[in-house]
Amino acid sequence: MPEPGSNDLSLPMRGDDVRVPNAAYGAGGGDGGEEPTPNPIAMVIDRLHGRWVWCIIVALLLAPIFAAAGWFFAPVTYLATGLIRVERSIKVDMFQTPEESTFDLNGTVAEQAMILRTEAVIAAALKDVRLKPFEDRIRKWDIRAITDGVSVVPEKGTGLIAVSVESDNPLFSEAATGALMEAYLGRVR
Repeated sequence: MPEPGSNDLSLPMRGDDVRVPNAAYGAGGGDGGEEPTPNPIAMVIDRLHGRWVWCIIVALLLAPIFAAAGWFFAPVTYLATGLIRVERSIKVDMFQTPEESTFDLNGTVAEQAMILRTEAVIAAALKDVRLKPFEDRIRKWDIRAITDGVSVVPEKGTGLIAVSVESDNPLFSEAATGALMEAYLGRVR
């Protein structure tokens, strides 16, 4: 037993204990320098010696309880996603210049994704007829009705932009995604 005021936190040795002293520490002798860092796996094995069965039983009992609680109390959300393909459309009349021969697809797609997130595109999307059934949800063309759940992600190296709207209503998610994509296409055409 450790003395009161002692810093020794190791468990007392039992008669059936087959632990090797300092098994919780990494291999390697010391040259009197730094103390080796403890191996976390060896420490867990050392502390749970003979108690694995109880840990497994408790885990098997608690896992379904926490899974059911998460299933019933987590909010249900729906996600509608659409893809927009960005292409190069530079017309060359007479000859091609070095500036036109190099085309940064990733930069162009990222720029178009930023345009998709602008307030002008979202305000135009709010005026779409698909969102008319949700007028009570979009009070006075409030931009936050869509922006709270919008995710615009440019897919690197593909020329695609993934537009997603997450909401608690699947019909609103679908209508808002379609309206946002149509508003963007109407703006860039």
